[in-house]
Amino acid sequence: MRYIPELDAVRGIAAIIIVLFHVRFMGMFPLWGTAVDLFFVLSGYLITTIILEKGGTPGFFKSFYARRALRILPIYYLTFPVFLIVNPLLPHPSSLRPLPYYLTYTQFIQGYWFGKIPEFSMHFRHTWTLAIEEQFYLIWPIVVVVMGRRLLPIAIAPLLFGPFFMRIAGFFPHLLITRCDGLALGALLAWFFDVARSNETLSKRSRYIFMCIAIMAYTGSWWLDKGVGRIASMYFSPDRVVPIVWSWIQLRIAVMFFGITGLLICATGESWLRPLRLKPLIRLGRISYGIYLYHPLVGVVLGLFLKAFHRHGTAWTDALRIVLCVVVSALSWRFIEAPILRFKDRFPYRDRASVPAGVVPRPAFARLSKRVRESVSRGAIGSDRTSL
Repeated sequence: MRYIPELDAVRGIAAIIIVLFHVRFMGMFPLWGTAVDLFFVLSGYLITTIILEKGGTPGFFKSFYARRALRILPIYYLTFPVFLIVNPLLPHPSSLRPLPYYLTYTQFIQGYWFGKIPEFSMHFRHTWTLAIEEQFYLIWPIVVVVMGRRLLPIAIAPLLFGPFFMRIAGFFPHLLITRCDGLALGALLAWFFDVARSNETLSKRSRYIFMCIAIMAYTGSWWLDKGVGRIASMYFSPDRVVPIVWSWIQLRIAVMFFGITGLLICATGESWLRPLRLKPLIRLGRISYGIYLYHPLVGVVLGLFLKAFHRHGTAWTDALRIVLCVVVSALSWRFIEAPILRFKDRFPYRDRASVPAGVVPRPAFARLSKRVRESVSRGAIGSDRTSL
């Protein structure tokens, strides 16, 4: 997969914005919290690109899941022992009964049946995004390999439009079914650039397409939101208008990041993007996962330290918290993540060109994939004669 340094830089900037949002500016700049939607678009793009390039080769699923586990799980589970140590020292220690949900990436799962969600530490509340991504990584490779390139848009469509209606229906906002539209838009980007590689005209014009999408989605806050609200008020009661407008805004923000990401991919290497190729920003993107994961716990430890010396939080201590978060994440990368990631070499993806003649994907997936594609081509899915 082609490396795009600008995406690393943008990921690092987004991580810092989220830290700033949680530390001090949650009330002043609520839109900063939407940086998580950029993470979703980037994840959907990168993961789907890998699947499109490597999916279907022998051992793909083993390599994919092993490499994802090596990247995500180690430091995620490292945070829990730290929390168990500091939790009794907090003024209001958190109950540990919901801990199994967080250990299995099923936090907020009760939202699927409108059940009561157990309260856990606020310092792990941000991990809902990681749960959504992990659930997506578990399912999406199988879907892409089975559907194939040609039918991939059919698989993307319900993930793109479904969350809009799930949010309106009142489902909990931090579930895969209510927030996978950003991931679906990233997957759509991967499919688009896979197609554009063989279409030179489309590839040249795509930057202008993405630029227009990003601008229209951003400026839509001035006119589209009001228009959606007025139309909704004509057909729905006032208590239904608010969820409709909120769901629309959520989709519009994801589309904006879709346009920005697409533009960066098209324009990578160009002079006007030189600031996004600065090494400090690229390094920041490399440790962005740690920044996002660690920043609440860094704040907790710093708060306990200040309390021990009878100090109160100020803007300077907030700045120190951000610096410490970057330092801790850099140390984590150097001494924990990077050494663990060396084990990825034990789970390499096989290039299609290197697959010996006569070797095909696992028969079960090959047959299933073929039958799904034939059924869709005949328009038979959902009919009585379709049997997978």
